[in-house]
Amino acid sequence: MPPVWLTAVAWASLAVSVATALAIVYDIRGRGRRQRMAVMEVVWPVTTLYFDPLTWLGYRRLGMSQRASGQQPGEAPPRGAAFAGKVAVG
Repeated sequence: MPPVWLTAVAWASLAVSVATALAIVYDIRGRGRRQRMAVMEVVWPVTTLYFDPLTWLGYRRLGMSQRASGQQPGEAPPRGAAFAGKVAVG
């Protein structure tokens, strides 16, 4: 039987993961920040369930549309960010 503290840490981690996934779903659906690829609207929240809050940082940096992130349409992303983003999302 696992120690009590480990069970508490596991439940806390699960709660944080679910809360972060719900925050991403709200950002996509509730705020209307739809993804360019429809499958990513499922991938981001599911990834959050096992990757914890680090996914929120990746979503904010890579997953938001240009309009939602404040970048002007047609404006080039910062140097190196495009390749790094493609690798991270891939």
